[in-house]
This record gives sequence, structure tokens and C-alpha cells, in this order.
Amino acid sequence: MVALTQSSSSAERVRIAIVGAGAIAELAHIPALASIAEAKLVAFVDPEEARRETLRGRWPAIPAHATLADLEKSGLPDAIIVAAPPEHHLEPALWARRHDLHLYLEKPVAASRSDVDRLVDAWRDAESVAMMGLNYRFHPAVIELRERISRGEIGRLVTLHTVFATPAVGPDDWRGSARSGGGALLDLGTHHLDLLSHLTGTQIVDVACVMNMRATENDTAHLTATLSTGCTAQCAFVFGAAETDRIEVIGERGALTLDRLNGSVAARSERFGYTRGAALGRARALMAAAFDGVTRARGEPSYRAALAAWLRKIRGLAVHLPTLEDGARLHRLVERAASASTSGERLPVSIDEADTS
Repeated sequence: MVALTQSSSSAERVRIAIVGAGAIAELAHIPALASIAEAKLVAFVDPEEARRETLRGRWPAIPAHATLADLEKSGLPDAIIVAAPPEHHLEPALWARRHDLHLYLEKPVAASRSDVDRLVDAWRDAESVAMMGLNYRFHPAVIELRERISRGEIGRLVTLHTVFATPAVGPDDWRGSARSGGGALLDLGTHHLDLLSHLTGTQIVDVACVMNMRATENDTAHLTATLSTGCTAQCAFVFGAAETDRIEVIGERGALTLDRLNGSVAARSERFGYTRGAALGRARALMAAAFDGVTRARGEPSYRAALAAWLRKIRGLAVHLPTLEDGARLHRLVERAASASTSGERLPVSIDEADTS
């Protein structure tokens, strides 16, 4: 593999293969890479013949291989994006490590604790850049919310409320099976549990959780957590509900609400009341929210931003990325929450499990 450094020619592009070219690759990774000048998509790897035929029809110039061995025979890329179901993450991640390729690994790290540990151990001290696909850290609204919390706009934090819900998963969707790495807690909860620490700069010290099944395995999870500052968080993760992704952060001097689907952060003061000043404040807040709704970009920009950050790191620039160790700690945290659901108790979380910032 040619080393790509900050001094590399601007014409040189990072050659990337996507392993597991399903819906998320088509909706997010492929268009994101097409918009980044430093990236060149050179191959797909997918075991399903029907999927490969679809890829060839839509992107005839990009070869679609059945196996990693076929990709290797055709010529190694510089990097791979692994977007297969989590139960199939281990093999391509280890393959990339053996060949000193750069790795972008979609979350969660893997379906099982043993695969998580093997994968992280293999990549420890690697010179190649390995990034965990916690892309919501790179969403413009998340960045804005973090900055506003950090500068003390709403004062000391008191509590957080989060909801992440998506439409129901189909009967053949891997997300409906815990064995495959699915379930609402692992698939959706990983993002919000990461953001609890990322946004607040704190750690989760204990968790309680209730999981149940309405249509598919563990498709509903309600979690409460205590952060290291004493602040509390209440989270709901649901398959089979109106699509929602919202984080409300309540402080002593106000509240901030992130709506990722609208790409917005809305502010609220600590007191509405019934005074004339309060009424004017409400009017200003409504006008600001309406203006934001008109001007903010729609869509999901975080995939492109995350992949662009990964490419900058590959080129030798100083970029802080989510690591595989971050993903492993989140996996252990989800396991702890699942244990709390089984036991019916609030369980402590070790610093190593909680530190995902």
C-alpha cells in the first residue's frame, strides 16, 4: 500500500473498497465518497449475487467481487469501509489489518464480545488509520450543541432526555436479531450513548434498562443513566415508531434541543412565565426556530463529514476520530445495560466501559 501523507500530491486519491454494499452503503457511503475529491471508490465486495448484479447495473465501472480473496487478486485498495452486518465485521477487519489497509468500520464493532475483543486487539498499535463509524459526532447540529454546552450557555446540566426511533425492521433484516448485532439498544442506542459522553464531556457511571419485544427481538429499550457529574439521562430506543432522533439537554439556566432529522438546535430560557418580557422571549424563540427550519440543510450530512475526517487523518493531518476502543467500550456499556434489564437492577459501570469521549 502506498503511504498517503500530508505531502502527497493533491492529485493522489485514496482508493477505497466497500465491503458489504447494502442499503447504508448505497444511501450514505457511495454518494459521500463521490462528493469527496480525495476519495476514489474502486471496488465492492458482497457475497450476494443479486446484490452484485444490482451494483454492476448502477455502477458498471466499479467491479463487484464476491469475496475478499477476489478483491485481493484484482489488486489491493488503500482502505476499506466495512458496512456488512455486525456479525460479519471480524473477517474483513482482520483482513485489512493483515494487509496494512486503512479501515472505516460501521458501528457497532461486532455482534459478540469475543469478536469485539479480537478485532480491537488485532488493531492495537497499528499504523494504519482505523475509525469507528460514530458519524453523528460529525453532524453540524451535534457540533453546535456540544459547543453551546461547553461554553456554558445553559449553565450546569441537570438532565438529558433522548429519543431515537425508526420504522419497524423487516423479518429478514439483521437489525431484528441480537445474534446478528441487532436490537434497538445496540443498533440505535450505541449512537446516543456515545453522544451522552461526547456532548457533555462526562462518563456514564451506572445504568438501568428495560427491554421488551413488540414485533422483533429487543425492538424497544428504555434506559436511564447517571453521568459522572450527577446529571441524569433518560433514553428511549425504538424500532417500529414514528422516525425521531432528538436529544434535549436541560440546564439550570435553559435548555437546548437537538433534532437531527431537521438539522436544528433550538434554545429555551429557564423561565417562560407570563410577563411581557417572557412573551417577547417566546416570540423570538419561535421566529428563530422557524428561520432555522428554512435555512438549515436537510438530509444526513454526518456520513460525508465523518468520511472526510477519516481521509484527512489518512493523509497525515491532526484529526480526532472515534476509535475502535471507543466502539468496544460502547459495546460493553450496552452489555451492561442488557444485564440491568435482565436483573431489574441499576448496575454500576466501570470507567473503562463508560469513557467514550
